[in-house]
Amino acid sequence: ILKIQGDREPARQQPPVWRILYFDPKASQNVRALVVGQSGIISRSEGFVEWKKLRLFPYKSEEIVPYNQLRVDSSQALEALRADPSLNGVTITSASFELEKGKGATPPIWRMGVYAQKGTEEVYLGEASVSAETGSVFEKKLEMGRLKE
Repeated sequence: ILKIQGDREPARQQPPVWRILYFDPKASQNVRALVVGQSGIISRSEGFVEWKKLRLFPYKSEEIVPYNQLRVDSSQALEALRADPSLNGVTITSASFELEKGKGATPPIWRMGVYAQKGTEEVYLGEASVSAETGSVFEKKLEMGRLKE
């Protein structure tokens, strides 16, 4: 696996559709992509398939997320964030997710775009990162002031 991405859908704990990039040296640009929903595979492609970015160079095997370091799934990453003491009293309603290989010796990480309840609406708080190996929250760029009336 090179990357997993799930876009947020309002008031849903998990995205209904996931995009998975995986390394395949026989594919164009060494990558294949799957889009998966609740009913199974929605689409398949290969080559320049990076989402929301332009990628000009083929993928390398060094970019593969080490399988033995994937111990925390997206649901567990969201629960780890919810358990963070700095978010006590905050109702996280939904999130976007992106799993990618960490830089250098950093383990794979779940990057999340976090939304929370403010009255009767959902507001974007910011981003948080959780280790896909340990479940530790190691970065939060959340604007808690957005929750104030």
